[in-house]
Amino acid sequence: GAVEEKKSLEDLVEKALETMSDNFADSRTQPTTMANYGVKLIASISSALIGVDGRGNVSLWNNTAETTFGLESTEALGRPLSRLEIRWVDPATLDKIRAAGLVDMPTRLDDVRFYREDAQERILGMTVNPIHGGTPEDKGMLIMARDISHMRTIESRLCQAQKLEATWRRAQSMAQQIDAPVRQLSEDIHRISHLLAGAGPDGAAEASQNEAAPLQAIAELVGRSVGEIDKVCAAVGALLDFEEEGSGG
Repeated sequence: GAVEEKKSLEDLVEKALETMSDNFADSRTQPTTMANYGVKLIASISSALIGVDGRGNVSLWNNTAETTFGLESTEALGRPLSRLEIRWVDPATLDKIRAAGLVDMPTRLDDVRFYREDAQERILGMTVNPIHGGTPEDKGMLIMARDISHMRTIESRLCQAQKLEATWRRAQSMAQQIDAPVRQLSEDIHRISHLLAGAGPDGAAEASQNEAAPLQAIAELVGRSVGEIDKVCAAVGALLDFEEEGSGG
């Protein structure tokens, strides 16, 4: 993550400073040794490092930047950052980077998206570190970018799995709420069927003795059945509302 990357960079810088201090104390050390060490230090950092001078030209483009953007250092160094063949998804990305380079502290830009040459969308976690100086050559910014596309894909799948699990749990709850009314409704329909059968030709004598009893019982069962149907409809409606909210989120 960003915290681990920052700690790793701090450790590398601290180690570099210690080595530089030792080398400067050693009169036998040549300038080329320091330059070679600096190159190795930059190459060892796992994030893309992009240096931009005060005129907006790229002054640093490490190996990870080459891999991330698919551009060789020879295609980037000395050219304006805005002229590089990088297809940003958000046209305002360069403006956001420039604005971040003008403040007095590092600025984090989350989910910076761009298209590679193969038209595949990639996502970057980016930090813009302003560099202040007295002359335009001394000013600029150092951009650290890390490809977090795979991490975002995992997060998206995890989120979808959590939504599916929540929907499944809600469906189970709704099924339990629907089960009892449906069972009661089934029993009431069978009773109505039996009462109606009893009022037919085979039960004519019994029905003539008390015609109101079957009708009253049927009316009560029908009324209760309507109530059970309302419960089922309410439970199904709640489930549909939940699914609509999930799809909308």
